[in-house]
Amino acid sequence: MTIWVFAGVVIALCLGLLSITPNLPPSLLNSAFLLDDRLFIWLSLSCFVLCILHAVFSRRHADGVAKPNRHLWVDRFFLKLGINRLIMFGLLGLMACLFIIRVLSTHAVFEQSVPRQAQTVRATATILEISDGVYDELTGSSYRQVAQLSDISLVHNAHHHAVSDHADNPFWQDGSADRLDDTPLTGTMTVLLRQDVRFGKAIKLPPLPPNTKIDLTLLIEPPNKKANADGFSGYRWLYTRHIHANAKIVAVHGKPRSADDGSFIVKLQSLRWELREHFYQNWYQYDIKIAQAQAVVLSLLTGDRALINRDTKDLYQFAGISHLLAISGTHVMFLALILAGFLATMVNQLYPRAYQYIPRRQLRAWVMTVAAFVYAWFTGFDVPAVRTVYMLLAVVVVQQLALPISAASVLVIVALAMIWLDPSVLWQAGFWLSFIAVLILMRYESQLTALDLDKLPLSRRIFIRFIMLCQMQMWLFIAMLPLSLVLFGKVSLWGLFVNLWAVSLFGIVIVPINLLAGVLFMFLPHLADWLWQISTYLLYRVHYALELIRFGDGGAIWVHSFFGGLGLLLLLLALGIWLMPKILPKSLVVLPLLIFTFTVINGSEKPRSSGVSVIVLASDMAGAKQILIQDAKRTTNWLILASYDDKPLTKVHTDTLIHQLKRHSVSSLAGIIVQTPSDHLVQTVAQIKGVIPVGEYWQAGHTKRQLVNLATQSCHENKSWQGDDFSIKAITGWPQIIDSQVWDCTIQINAPKLHLTGGIGMDDDSDITSVIINAATTEKLWQLWLWICQDLTTDLSQNTMWLSHIQAQSDSQVMDRFGVHHLKIIAKPTAQNISTAQRQIQQWQQMQTAKD
Repeated sequence: MTIWVFAGVVIALCLGLLSITPNLPPSLLNSAFLLDDRLFIWLSLSCFVLCILHAVFSRRHADGVAKPNRHLWVDRFFLKLGINRLIMFGLLGLMACLFIIRVLSTHAVFEQSVPRQAQTVRATATILEISDGVYDELTGSSYRQVAQLSDISLVHNAHHHAVSDHADNPFWQDGSADRLDDTPLTGTMTVLLRQDVRFGKAIKLPPLPPNTKIDLTLLIEPPNKKANADGFSGYRWLYTRHIHANAKIVAVHGKPRSADDGSFIVKLQSLRWELREHFYQNWYQYDIKIAQAQAVVLSLLTGDRALINRDTKDLYQFAGISHLLAISGTHVMFLALILAGFLATMVNQLYPRAYQYIPRRQLRAWVMTVAAFVYAWFTGFDVPAVRTVYMLLAVVVVQQLALPISAASVLVIVALAMIWLDPSVLWQAGFWLSFIAVLILMRYESQLTALDLDKLPLSRRIFIRFIMLCQMQMWLFIAMLPLSLVLFGKVSLWGLFVNLWAVSLFGIVIVPINLLAGVLFMFLPHLADWLWQISTYLLYRVHYALELIRFGDGGAIWVHSFFGGLGLLLLLLALGIWLMPKILPKSLVVLPLLIFTFTVINGSEKPRSSGVSVIVLASDMAGAKQILIQDAKRTTNWLILASYDDKPLTKVHTDTLIHQLKRHSVSSLAGIIVQTPSDHLVQTVAQIKGVIPVGEYWQAGHTKRQLVNLATQSCHENKSWQGDDFSIKAITGWPQIIDSQVWDCTIQINAPKLHLTGGIGMDDDSDITSVIINAATTEKLWQLWLWICQDLTTDLSQNTMWLSHIQAQSDSQVMDRFGVHHLKIIAKPTAQNISTAQRQIQQWQQMQTAKD
């Protein structure tokens, strides 16, 4: 019980520190918590030795209690003074302090190499592993590659390397090529090279296999510490992989050359590259479905998901089986068993006398451990594989030393060891999902052992195992539900049913065939290809079945998150009571579950008791605007969209938008208004309509595309809609004029009380009765409005909020005509956009002050 409580305290402390350290000044961390690794290791080992000595002495003390005649002085000393308990709490407190120091020191070391601003540099990039994406102009796939930079130097004439627009060049300011102040650069840095062939002209890259170097000019940018629209934090993702910056390739100098790194891990990565190249041969000759089945085969073998496209990932996410694409403990254990069995056979045939020096069981155990380590390194050392390796090593050590430790305690110790080695694993979803799944599997195995099924008839045993398998899958789904909602924001209901057969099919058939083919590839490549063809055919059929399920489902498959940290805490408490050893009665699970239900019903995102909400939905597209208008009862919803550049909303961005609507309990939309004449947004509206029913569709200007089963209405001046709680009116938009610059449709929302959420500007939105959502992309629109509507009398008694995108054009005369009291700017939350928006607001406030 002590180890469980201690682990909970350590995890809570580390999570709290990880959440606040990104906001602390780097100078504070560097000066106070930068601890030498050797000193920290010595402190940790000393504390660990003291804990072992305390455990041994406590056992002697327990023997003294059982036999009062022996160690009488020990009894009096410990029982009367309580020094034993005091020492135990002292050691645990010291270990907790070491974990705290570890978190702060690790973060301080990481921040030392993080650039403080965007900079154009020239450096030598060393490639030591395979890329996360394949650079392919035909498929439009994006390229991501982790690289280590050395020989870094600033490029002072960076404007000569700008390949698209000035926004890509941080040294370009107001049309000049003035250089920013030099910022000290570290000698080495780990970056994520990015190259997206979908947008603009991309630099053509030669193949970059592991163990190569190449000279590049790069635009390096510090990671954005703000989460994306879907809650994904790029900073955390980079931090957990020890990547200090993003890097866009500006220019390539010369050809790749050998890095002369002959380490074992780099050789493993080279083998991984060869397997990718083997699967990538004749790639375009296959049907896309067959090619994607082969891509999944490669992922199940090496953990390489670079060839898997977005549609296949969405299909697995829809089915709730995305975890099957990762290298898990099943892969590691099965390959370790294959190699251990192969070695045991070889020893039996060639040198059976070896068992005189080492028992057969110990030999197999150590071979499995070494093989697991090698395979984990080969597949990228992901968290599930690492957990399996450490767990296997811990079990071997416990068996060798005959330590009286339960399997659950060993699992907790492994989790603490992983946190000690790298505290950032607490930010990885695989850490949480992997350990909770193993805990449930342990309980499932203990129940099977207690039933003693060997005495029952075969049919009865099969039936009981099937029922328990269904129960285990149900508990896995329930246990993963809160974490998945917090980590990913949504969970597929199909996962509860698809996993019943998919886990067994993958674990018993597909993965073993795959790994056996991987072992045979080095000796019998033709036989390996034949086995991989079997796996490809099976996966092709699996994908076909999932497509049929998705086609007939209609999209109503997701459970979305409506509870915060308190709900997660209550669910974890209920799960902990159920999983813990027989200390607390299992009936106590009901209490936190009831409180959780009340929390969900009365959660933080409950509807307002009165008023209409104007919610700015976050977008990862710089030129996109997404606003939700929602009444207090969440029965009437309008969605307003606009696009200020030529970049379309990709399917990923549209799915994120739909996910945000679902999180705000939007089951139907009374209407969608597209404020700018964008053909790209017509496809976005079609995708939304395929998931959420839509009543009306207003489109600014003219578009070439038309929607099926949804009439397109022109969004023009004086077009209006009246609801029970609020009204919508278009105050600009003249599609009858043959000039797209005056087609933009600005919207005015009127209600007795409006609440605005989001945007940059004043947070005081009390007593607002009107919100004007500006959409003008040029000044000509408002010049025309002033000319046409010069005799229009506006209601100055309204408390009006002007809501404008950072790329939209506003007019002070128009704002005065509407009696605007508040101004907010919509922008992608980058440091530059926030600064620009604040400057615009300050200028407007100064103008208002001067007029008063």
